[in-house]
Amino acid sequence: MNTELIELELFVAKLLRRGVLIAGLLILVGWMLQISFKDNVFTNYHEYHAAPLLFTLHEFVSQKAYSKLIAYFGLVVLISLPILRVIMTGIIFLKQKNFRMAGLVAIVLIGLTISLCLGFAI
Repeated sequence: MNTELIELELFVAKLLRRGVLIAGLLILVGWMLQISFKDNVFTNYHEYHAAPLLFTLHEFVSQKAYSKLIAYFGLVVLISLPILRVIMTGIIFLKQKNFRMAGLVAIVLIGLTISLCLGFAI
């Protein structure tokens, strides 16, 4: 393995580590901004109602609930990290000219895309 690929692997590892820290920090900040000492924050969550993601985000924007938007953005960052890892792995395999493994990475990426599309009611 040449030094360029080693540096790329190290870059990916550092990127994932920083991404997890940033996502965790965003979620923590979003949660901390929701703390209210005047009322119980859990009263809104006593019953579950399924709602499409875009509707939920629109409601947060219209209510100016920026703390919830920050927490959601942290979740988006956290969810995007494995997808980014698969993409970067595909690039590494293409640089190595290992087209069979790059093809498998493409299949995994298609599977991730389909699962994300099926998991969200947009």
